[in-house]
Amino acid sequence: MPEFDPANPRIFTALEFVTPNIIFYFRAGQRFFLKILPEFFGYDGQIIDISILYIAKIVLIYLGIPFFAGFVTRSLLVKKYGEEWYENKFIPKISPITLIALLFTIIIMFTLKGNEILKLPLDVLTISIPLVIYFLIMFFISFGTY
Repeated sequence: MPEFDPANPRIFTALEFVTPNIIFYFRAGQRFFLKILPEFFGYDGQIIDISILYIAKIVLIYLGIPFFAGFVTRSLLVKKYGEEWYENKFIPKISPITLIALLFTIIIMFTLKGNEILKLPLDVLTISIPLVIYFLIMFFISFGTY
């Protein structure tokens, strides 16, 4: 079994997959982020009745399918060509494509929901501030060990 290396990007990929699941699958997390935390900052908190099956479907589509596809791709290619080929040949060639695909997905999402985003700029700011803080923390945890 490989040693735990906090600088290993695969660990943080797995954490990125697990984090939304922890937040949405546990009622305590839902209550904290939708009721307790907003009231702490002076906003009206609320509990939204969303089906766990609906959330599971969304998480599976947007996180589970790409995560599983990446896992299968890596497993098969490392088995067939080896770790060195995968890291030194495949990853450098596929990385630009994955970045373009991610940007394309973001553009499509904003295109489809652009009107709603422009109608609620304060809500977008309120949502983006914790996300920026989260990603800064993840960045410094990831790269702070180098």
